[in-house]
Amino acid sequence: PNGYLYETRDRLSEAANCTIRPVHAKKGTILFPKSGAAVLTNRRAILGMDACIVSHLIAIEPGRQVSSRWLYWWMLQVDMATFCDNSAYPSLKQSVVQAIPIPMPPLSIQQHIETRLAPALDVLEGARAAAQARLKATMVTFSAFLEKMLSSPESRGWPRRKLRDLVAEPIRTGLSRP
Repeated sequence: PNGYLYETRDRLSEAANCTIRPVHAKKGTILFPKSGAAVLTNRRAILGMDACIVSHLIAIEPGRQVSSRWLYWWMLQVDMATFCDNSAYPSLKQSVVQAIPIPMPPLSIQQHIETRLAPALDVLEGARAAAQARLKATMVTFSAFLEKMLSSPESRGWPRRKLRDLVAEPIRTGLSRP
Protein backbone atom coordinates (compact mmCIF):
# COMPACT_ATOMS: atom_id res chain seq x y z
CA PRO A 1 0.00 0.00 0.00
CA ASN A 2 1.04 3.61 0.43
CA GLY A 3 3.09 2.42 3.38
CA TYR A 4 1.25 4.27 6.14
CA LEU A 5 -0.09 2.47 9.18
CA TYR A 6 -3.08 4.35 10.63
CA GLU A 7 -4.83 1.61 12.56
CA THR A 8 -3.87 -1.15 14.94
CA ARG A 9 -5.79 -4.15 16.17
CA ASP A 10 -4.45 -4.04 19.68
CA ARG A 11 -4.68 -1.37 22.35
CA LEU A 12 -2.89 -0.93 25.67
CA SER A 13 -4.89 -0.35 28.81
CA GLU A 14 -3.72 2.35 31.22
CA ALA A 15 -2.64 -0.38 33.67
CA ALA A 16 -0.54 -2.11 30.99
CA ASN A 17 0.89 1.22 29.90
CA CYS A 18 2.14 1.82 33.46
CA THR A 19 3.27 -1.78 34.06
CA ILE A 20 5.18 -2.76 30.93
CA ARG A 21 6.61 0.64 29.97
CA PRO A 22 6.09 0.23 26.21
CA VAL A 23 8.33 1.73 23.56
CA HIS A 24 6.70 4.82 22.07
CA ALA A 25 7.21 5.63 18.39
CA LYS A 26 6.33 8.92 16.73
CA LYS A 27 4.31 9.48 13.59
CA GLY A 28 6.66 9.10 10.59
CA THR A 29 8.69 6.27 12.18
CA ILE A 30 9.51 3.38 9.83
CA LEU A 31 8.75 -0.07 11.25
CA PHE A 32 9.74 -3.56 10.20
CA PRO A 33 10.11 -7.00 11.84
CA LYS A 34 13.40 -7.85 13.50
CA SER A 35 12.88 -11.48 14.48
CA GLY A 36 11.31 -14.66 13.19
CA ALA A 37 10.07 -15.55 9.73
CA ALA A 38 8.41 -12.13 9.45
CA VAL A 39 11.88 -10.67 8.74
CA LEU A 40 11.90 -12.57 5.45
CA THR A 41 8.65 -10.92 4.29
CA ASN A 42 10.51 -7.61 3.91
CA ARG A 43 7.40 -5.73 5.01
CA ARG A 44 7.77 -2.09 5.99
CA ALA A 45 5.38 0.54 7.27
CA ILE A 46 5.42 4.22 8.17
CA LEU A 47 3.50 5.12 11.29
CA GLY A 48 0.72 7.51 10.36
CA MET A 49 0.18 8.20 14.06
CA ASP A 50 2.06 8.06 17.34
CA ALA A 51 1.97 4.51 18.73
CA CYS A 52 3.46 2.01 21.12
CA ILE A 53 5.35 -0.82 19.49
CA VAL A 54 6.18 -4.38 20.44
CA SER A 55 9.68 -5.71 20.97
CA HIS A 56 9.88 -7.72 17.74
CA LEU A 57 9.87 -4.57 15.60
CA ILE A 58 12.65 -2.22 14.64
CA ALA A 59 11.64 1.43 14.69
CA ILE A 60 13.60 4.00 12.70
CA GLU A 61 12.67 7.59 13.46
CA PRO A 62 14.03 9.79 10.67
CA GLY A 63 16.02 12.90 11.62
CA ARG A 64 15.46 16.36 10.17
CA GLN A 65 17.73 15.73 7.16
CA VAL A 66 15.70 12.78 5.82
CA SER A 67 12.10 12.39 4.73
CA SER A 68 10.13 9.47 6.16
CA ARG A 69 8.92 8.51 2.69
CA TRP A 70 12.45 8.66 1.20
CA LEU A 71 13.78 6.43 3.94
CA TYR A 72 10.76 4.11 3.66
CA TRP A 73 11.12 3.79 -0.12
CA TRP A 74 14.83 3.19 0.16
CA MET A 75 14.33 0.57 2.89
CA LEU A 76 11.87 -1.24 0.58
CA GLN A 77 14.89 -1.93 -1.65
CA VAL A 78 16.81 -3.63 1.15
CA ASP A 79 16.44 -7.41 1.49
CA MET A 80 16.70 -7.88 5.24
CA ALA A 81 17.36 -11.62 4.82
CA THR A 82 20.88 -10.72 3.68
CA PHE A 83 21.53 -9.22 7.13
CA CYS A 84 20.36 -12.26 9.14
CA ASP A 85 23.06 -14.56 10.48
CA ASN A 86 20.79 -17.46 11.50
CA SER A 87 18.62 -19.02 8.80
CA ALA A 88 16.84 -21.29 11.32
CA TYR A 89 15.51 -18.25 13.22
CA PRO A 90 16.04 -15.08 11.20
CA SER A 91 16.78 -12.03 13.30
CA LEU A 92 18.28 -8.62 12.81
CA LYS A 93 20.76 -6.94 15.10
CA GLN A 94 20.17 -3.27 15.69
CA SER A 95 23.88 -2.55 15.15
CA VAL A 96 23.78 -4.24 11.73
CA VAL A 97 20.65 -2.35 10.64
CA GLN A 98 22.18 0.96 11.79
CA ALA A 99 25.19 0.35 9.52
CA ILE A 100 23.16 -0.10 6.29
CA PRO A 101 24.37 2.59 3.84
CA ILE A 102 21.61 4.84 2.52
CA PRO A 103 22.14 7.36 -0.32
CA MET A 104 21.33 10.82 1.03
CA PRO A 105 20.43 13.48 -1.49
CA PRO A 106 19.52 16.88 -0.05
CA LEU A 107 16.04 17.07 1.49
CA SER A 108 14.78 19.19 -1.43
CA ILE A 109 15.75 16.42 -3.88
CA GLN A 110 14.17 13.74 -1.65
CA GLN A 111 10.94 15.76 -1.73
CA HIS A 112 11.19 16.22 -5.51
CA ILE A 113 11.60 12.45 -5.95
CA GLU A 114 8.59 11.87 -3.66
CA THR A 115 6.49 14.22 -5.79
CA ARG A 116 7.49 12.36 -8.96
CA LEU A 117 7.02 8.86 -7.51
CA ALA A 118 3.71 9.37 -5.67
CA PRO A 119 1.46 9.14 -8.78
CA ALA A 120 3.25 5.99 -9.98
CA LEU A 121 2.90 4.43 -6.55
CA ASP A 122 -0.82 5.21 -6.54
CA VAL A 123 -1.14 3.30 -9.84
CA LEU A 124 0.93 0.46 -8.39
CA GLU A 125 -1.29 0.35 -5.30
CA GLY A 126 -4.39 0.18 -7.51
CA ALA A 127 -2.87 -2.70 -9.48
CA ARG A 128 -1.92 -4.51 -6.25
CA ALA A 129 -5.44 -4.13 -4.86
CA ALA A 130 -6.97 -5.37 -8.12
CA ALA A 131 -4.62 -8.37 -8.20
CA GLN A 132 -5.49 -9.22 -4.60
CA ALA A 133 -9.19 -9.01 -5.42
CA ARG A 134 -8.71 -11.34 -8.41
CA LEU A 135 -6.71 -13.78 -6.28
CA LYS A 136 -9.41 -13.78 -3.61
CA ALA A 137 -12.13 -14.37 -6.22
CA THR A 138 -10.09 -17.22 -7.72
CA MET A 139 -9.62 -18.81 -4.30
CA VAL A 140 -13.35 -18.56 -3.58
CA THR A 141 -14.11 -20.21 -6.93
CA PHE A 142 -11.50 -22.91 -6.32
CA SER A 143 -12.81 -23.59 -2.80
CA ALA A 144 -16.41 -23.78 -4.02
CA PHE A 145 -15.42 -26.22 -6.78
CA LEU A 146 -13.39 -28.37 -4.38
CA GLU A 147 -16.21 -28.36 -1.83
CA LYS A 148 -18.68 -29.40 -4.53
CA MET A 149 -16.41 -32.23 -5.67
CA LEU A 150 -15.72 -33.47 -2.12
CA SER A 151 -19.36 -33.42 -1.10
CA SER A 152 -20.64 -35.30 -4.13
CA PRO A 153 -22.36 -38.67 -3.60
CA GLU A 154 -19.46 -40.38 -5.36
CA SER A 155 -16.85 -38.88 -3.00
CA ARG A 156 -18.70 -40.11 0.09
CA GLY A 157 -17.76 -43.65 -0.89
CA TRP A 158 -14.05 -42.95 -1.21
CA PRO A 159 -11.89 -44.63 1.44
CA ARG A 160 -10.30 -42.48 4.14
CA ARG A 161 -6.62 -42.78 5.06
CA LYS A 162 -4.55 -41.19 7.80
CA LEU A 163 -2.18 -38.54 6.47
CA ARG A 164 0.86 -40.36 7.89
CA ASP A 165 0.04 -43.32 5.64
CA LEU A 166 0.13 -41.15 2.51
CA VAL A 167 3.52 -39.45 2.85
CA ALA A 168 6.94 -40.70 1.76
CA GLU A 169 8.76 -39.22 4.79
CA PRO A 170 7.60 -38.76 8.36
CA ILE A 171 6.01 -35.37 9.00
CA ARG A 172 8.53 -33.05 10.67
CA THR A 173 8.44 -29.62 12.23
CA GLY A 174 11.01 -26.94 11.60
CA LEU A 175 12.77 -27.96 14.80
CA SER A 176 13.02 -31.69 14.02
CA ARG A 177 16.42 -33.18 13.34
CA PRO A 178 16.84 -35.97 10.73
